[in-house]
Amino acid sequence: PGERLLIGLIALGNVFASLSLTPVYDAAHRQAIAAALMAPGDLFALGTMALLDRLNALSLPAVGMVMVARWGLQCLLQFAFLRRFARPLRWTLDRRRLLALLRSGWLIGLASVLYMIPTTASIALIRFHNGPTDAAIYGLAAQLSAYLFVVFTLFIRILQPHIAGPHGMKRSMVVKITACVLGFLVVMGTLAVGAGYVMFHNMLSETYIRSFPLYMLLLLGQACVCVASLLAHYLIALHRENWLTPLYIIALVPFALMLGLAVSRTLEWIALANVTFSVTLLAMTGLGVCVRSATIIDRMSVDRFQQA
Repeated sequence: PGERLLIGLIALGNVFASLSLTPVYDAAHRQAIAAALMAPGDLFALGTMALLDRLNALSLPAVGMVMVARWGLQCLLQFAFLRRFARPLRWTLDRRRLLALLRSGWLIGLASVLYMIPTTASIALIRFHNGPTDAAIYGLAAQLSAYLFVVFTLFIRILQPHIAGPHGMKRSMVVKITACVLGFLVVMGTLAVGAGYVMFHNMLSETYIRSFPLYMLLLLGQACVCVASLLAHYLIALHRENWLTPLYIIALVPFALMLGLAVSRTLEWIALANVTFSVTLLAMTGLGVCVRSATIIDRMSVDRFQQA
């Protein structure tokens, strides 16, 4: 019953999370303000859970209610300070724009769901075949390595308005963005490796030392996913968001084959299958950006030739 109630509360909280005005603040280059407005909700959730734990009252329903309150508070603060720090909302109903948003939005949403399949399917498969101990070992490595991508999504919010802006496709801007992303991955990747080593070898029990090699493999995959996410933003800026879902499906093919044809599904093999998905996704999104960019360049060349 507690798990079912938690799922219901998380579903309710996702309604508030979906109403987040973070993209509006990002478009107005107010990412810092958006982060500051989300901080009270995070601090409230952290403090409330710590208090409940101290009172021995921390349960699944309690965690769900705290998360609903957190997302609701963050949504309320963003709406309250929107006019002052970003821009007021003008409620209009444009049928053509609404249909355009739905056409592109559901494809991007489906691609996001496809991205989550390798991680969720891997943990479920391990839990079913290998048991709860191996699921905990792999799940810890997967969860900690995923924080690289979580931090990268915060970083990409700063770059996204520049990618979609009028200068996003210029060579100088592309070089700057590429340098920023590579520098970010080198610094954060190094920190992640060091922090992971200390955590698995000095802070956790010996049972979880097996998680460290898996963590390193999955961390490599997350780095590839970060670059693929950047390329996906370029595809969206190039008005080819409808390419994302087919590219993600293609990237899932080698992952499914590796799991389906494996004689022995060890934790290392499953982690390698996840990395294969990430590398394939990076290659496919990179190919998509190259093909679309080449098409635009060819059209520009034809237009200049005709004008001459």
